[in-house]
Amino acid sequence: MDNFFMNMLIGILLIAWGLGLMAFGLWVFYAVLPVWYGMFGGLMGFFLGVWMTGGATGWFGNLLTWGLAIAGALLFAFMAYQLEPFRRILAGILMGFSLGSLVAVVFGGGAFFTAIFGGIGAVIFAVLVPLFFDPMIIVGSSFSGAALVMDGIYMIVPLGLFLDRTNAAGNGNFLAIVTWIVLGAVGLGWQLANLRKWVTTVQTTAPSRPV
Repeated sequence: MDNFFMNMLIGILLIAWGLGLMAFGLWVFYAVLPVWYGMFGGLMGFFLGVWMTGGATGWFGNLLTWGLAIAGALLFAFMAYQLEPFRRILAGILMGFSLGSLVAVVFGGGAFFTAIFGGIGAVIFAVLVPLFFDPMIIVGSSFSGAALVMDGIYMIVPLGLFLDRTNAAGNGNFLAIVTWIVLGAVGLGWQLANLRKWVTTVQTTAPSRPV
């Protein structure tokens, strides 16, 4: 019973976290910069915790995983203003590694795939984010958020196998991959539809704020 309630709590947190990224990733960056870095820094800490515990459940595994997620969130939220000249490169590294790690889960996860896909994602986004900032932030936050929403719902309702992204490619669970793409596209469309309004609002209310 304790494990059920723990999974329920973690699932709800993942859904809320994912929806925030999926629907408002770009807006959060422009409006509340430390929160945006905290959201992606928390993702890196979360993946580190999952890797260290082997995805183990129970109080110890969850405590370590979420402790590292909180530490990562606080660390990168603090760094948001300390590394101002490299802000967009840091954003690309954070988002690219997080998204790459989420893709790694589809291919079995583990330290090897996480390092490979996370590293590739970090390099690609570190290069592209400064060049195509708004579109890359939207892509990264939409698909990262969509993955967290799926993982959260699956923790609460584990019978929904079409939401199980774990080794989906290896298991032939292509419905999970399609679901992820569709949810990410929904977040992508929503953010693109609001892009101009969000940027204009922030520039109007805080014209001197560096972005």
